[in-house]
Amino acid sequence: MTMAAVVAVVVASASPATAATDDSRIVRTDPPGYCGAISFVDYGDGWPGGGNNDDYVEVWDLCPDHDGVKAWVWLDGTLLHEYYNPHGVDTRVLGDPFPNGDVKKGDYVGLKVCIVDGENDPTPSACNHLSFTSQDG
Repeated sequence: MTMAAVVAVVVASASPATAATDDSRIVRTDPPGYCGAISFVDYGDGWPGGGNNDDYVEVWDLCPDHDGVKAWVWLDGTLLHEYYNPHGVDTRVLGDPFPNGDVKKGDYVGLKVCIVDGENDPTPSACNHLSFTSQDG
């Protein structure tokens, strides 16, 4: 799946009628190649892992370069979880780090993604980050 297709999937799947404001975001690793990404998905009706969770993350490995992708998620300045995707091109790891599966209106969400050579790589590269305030939870 190309990065454009990933963005299209996130936007298309994250726009249910129940969400007043779609807080979905995606942040990609820096060039070259934009080989990793983390998506915050404001789905509205529940996540693919089951249950009634409104918000979740997807960590994408988009290149066949034998490197992995590591991502971190913060809520209101507190690190909730880190994820590692070593699987290679066009794979995703789903995560549900948010308390009760939901981000509330006014919560401050932080996302960071890097390319890594193994889960414990001491020098991640091509890192990028994004923070935002949820509009409707």
